[in-house]
Amino acid sequence: DNDSLIRVAYNWYRNKPNDSLYAKCLYYMGLYYAQNDSTEKALVCFSNANIVARTRHDYYTQSLALYQTSIIQRDYAPRRAIRSAKDAISLYNKAGKITLSNEAYSVLNLADCIAYNQSENDNISKAIITANKALALAWESKDSSVIADTYQDLSLFHSILEQPSQALSCAKLSWRYRSRKDNSAKVALANAYLTSDSPSKAKEIIMSIRKKDYRKNGSSLYSLLRFIAFKEKDYVSANRYADSTEIYDALSNYILDNVKKDTEFSKIIYQYMIDRGEISPRQL
Repeated sequence: DNDSLIRVAYNWYRNKPNDSLYAKCLYYMGLYYAQNDSTEKALVCFSNANIVARTRHDYYTQSLALYQTSIIQRDYAPRRAIRSAKDAISLYNKAGKITLSNEAYSVLNLADCIAYNQSENDNISKAIITANKALALAWESKDSSVIADTYQDLSLFHSILEQPSQALSCAKLSWRYRSRKDNSAKVALANAYLTSDSPSKAKEIIMSIRKKDYRKNGSSLYSLLRFIAFKEKDYVSANRYADSTEIYDALSNYILDNVKKDTEFSKIIYQYMIDRGEISPRQL
């Protein structure tokens, strides 16, 4: 599969550091680690990719590495994330082959990094200003996915600032332009309706999600259902959903912990996922 091919390429290129594709190989190996919850290894790969790309004046690969670095840095070093995001934008432009869609996403990423910087009181307001710049680029690109993603971030920012009408307006626009109406988009729209004091509409959207898909959306969905129940003064359901949230979190943590440590347990989980069609034997 693709993951195996990336590892084979990485092992081959690591002995050929002077190869023109070495920086790209480091970058893709970093993506592999990032997608498999190995952030420390991912950061090492992105850092090395940045260094190698810089010596080769490969601004595009350098910008990609810094973009991904900023996503990881948000959680623990938001100021450094902002610097990395800004450098990524500068290098994107220097590379000279950036598309409007990618430029919009790079600016939106900067807005997200700014939002994480809680050391500044007006971080969310600054994030909104930056996200609106991304929105202008998104409209210019005519890429509906970028437009939808930007409106969704704006909805979240307005929600944090307790601006429910703006949050709902952006959420509706995100929904309108999102070609793939997946469950995460439904949860985002339902949350916007709830914050604007429309619990019945939020509930209607949540009820359109199939029960078997609940676990794919994590405890956030149960938390949302709990808040809806509180708004409707249905305290019995609110307590039931609270129990569901705690059970879900505990079970998820138990499974993730034991999959890493217990080989026999991991085999059972993987066989269960294969039987349900969620992964294929080839992916393992």
